[in-house]
Amino acid sequence: MPPLFLERNIDQLNNYTKFIIAGHSLGGAIATLAGSYLLEMGIKSQNISVYTFGAPPIARTDFCEHYQHKLNIYRLVNSNDMVPKLDKLT
Repeated sequence: MPPLFLERNIDQLNNYTKFIIAGHSLGGAIATLAGSYLLEMGIKSQNISVYTFGAPPIARTDFCEHYQHKLNIYRLVNSNDMVPKLDKLT
């Protein structure tokens, strides 16, 4: 169930609000989930931008395929950082 604020104000939010969500490491993973949540609640994809810094992978292929063309996700990683590579280590 969407929060009451989103439900009651979805049209205004889509017309006047840009969501810029950012996070580092685990916060980057949460930022990605927050962006996908807003999209599912009815916020237009052009109003959502997600920036992650050193975030670990959060899902498998089906999640990525579903959202890769729907969300504006910008991911910055350092090739020496092992956190973004965690799924490859397990």
